[in-house]
Amino acid sequence: MQNASNPLLRELHLPFPTGSPNIHPGVVPPSHSTLAGRDPRVPIVWTFSLAVVLLILTIVRSHIRLSHIPGPRVASFSRLWLVIALARGDSVSTFKWISKSYGPIARIGPNHILLNDPHIARRILEVRSSYQRAPSFNSFKHNPQLDNVVSEQRSWKHDQLRRKLAAGVEPDAWLQYSGKDIDFVERHVETRIAEWMSLVDEQWTSSKGTTKTLDISKMIQYLTMDIITHLLFGAPFGFVRTQSDLHDFLKIVRERLPIVEAFSVLTELCTLLKVISYVPGIKLLIPNPRDRSGIGRVMKVNPQSPYGVLLKAHFPRLRKTSWKNGCQIFQGLVMIFLDLSFGTGSLERKWNQKLRFPYTTATSTRATLLHIITNPLVYLSLQHEIDEAIGRGSISCPILLDQASRLPYLQACIKEGLRIFPPVGALRERIVPPGGDDLNGFHIPAGTNIGFNLKGMQRHGVFGDDPDVFRPERWLEADPERRREMDKVHELIFNHGSAKCLGINIAYLTLDKFLVESVDVAPAPF
Repeated sequence: MQNASNPLLRELHLPFPTGSPNIHPGVVPPSHSTLAGRDPRVPIVWTFSLAVVLLILTIVRSHIRLSHIPGPRVASFSRLWLVIALARGDSVSTFKWISKSYGPIARIGPNHILLNDPHIARRILEVRSSYQRAPSFNSFKHNPQLDNVVSEQRSWKHDQLRRKLAAGVEPDAWLQYSGKDIDFVERHVETRIAEWMSLVDEQWTSSKGTTKTLDISKMIQYLTMDIITHLLFGAPFGFVRTQSDLHDFLKIVRERLPIVEAFSVLTELCTLLKVISYVPGIKLLIPNPRDRSGIGRVMKVNPQSPYGVLLKAHFPRLRKTSWKNGCQIFQGLVMIFLDLSFGTGSLERKWNQKLRFPYTTATSTRATLLHIITNPLVYLSLQHEIDEAIGRGSISCPILLDQASRLPYLQACIKEGLRIFPPVGALRERIVPPGGDDLNGFHIPAGTNIGFNLKGMQRHGVFGDDPDVFRPERWLEADPERRREMDKVHELIFNHGSAKCLGINIAYLTLDKFLVESVDVAPAPF
């Protein structure tokens, strides 16, 4: 059909599309100019706008969810406040200030609450508590593909891993590294302390006209490293003997701890790391026995390596178990080792700075010693008690655990040192169970992360009117009822319930023996 035979097309001055059978007569096809007028950036703008709206709605929803909980206003909108607080290196003091300013329950994130009530903390940490570990524990995996006894969040699975760890080794070995076989532990702790004291006496004792300077902070850390590695791996690594950080172990752990802190808040990064860890190139970042330094070096399998000694001495049954169970058992051992040495975040930057990542035997020893030697009356009282005990013949050399337990002022100094500077800085968060919970007059919705302000709890009113003062006498002056209440709060330092520290016996044993040896042989520093 031609234009001449179609009045409508002729009137509109449009050509009839003879070669386009799919276009109905009278429908105008889009011209090139019309198509060119559409902006291809429009879909991108709409997508970006939608993402911004969703982000704003998420932030507002998170803010409203816990808006009835007091706390820093900026912390209610973003986890960035909490990340910065941890990155500053003084989060313990920050959390203490938060609890003092906003009360025993304060908001420190969109879904994070800081708890400063020891009685509520004990209830949450009870063995049969319905509270589960929070996703922040995923940051304690040294292999993102495999949970361990520290990182496992589910309570039943955590208990199962503890039993598996115990069943995977010989019964005596479990007693040894848990500190329950006191004779075994005492013997090896004494050996390591004797080596340490001998080295200090030979190389670092000043003489007339000669002053020698000893970095006692570093040397105490080397001592505790050798104690723990001796107990767990059958032989010390040799930190004290070489007076060095063997295999750069401490250095690598120290460098990675800030990353662990960030991952404990931004838990999505843990999930992302687990996913990408299956990529061949990324897997090289995970500790493995081929590493020349760090945690991987500890895992290297040869007869002379610590891991080889461990397998030969304590794990004949590993050959009878599956590969996955064997990995979980060993990883559990490594985590106990890290727990005792560095813990869930536990190295310091410098001796003259506030200790930053506690939960370590080294930190407990150094902090307690520091408070003793900087308080003349305390130092002289402790030295007098030790000298009197030696004069009566009631303690041997080296001192035994049961003998140390009969020195009341020594025990008071240890308890007060741990209380005034608790060697735990991690929040150790738990998740509120389904249905929520009512805590201290506030209803906390299900799924909320509750962290523990341990230093704040150790300033509880049960310790008297001067909780910020290092005063060991408070433990001797308290009546039996008050002493029981003080002990209940103090126990939280090493956790409570099924999460109680596996190395608590070793920590106290090391403190007992080291403090007696160091205070007895050293003259008063004033």
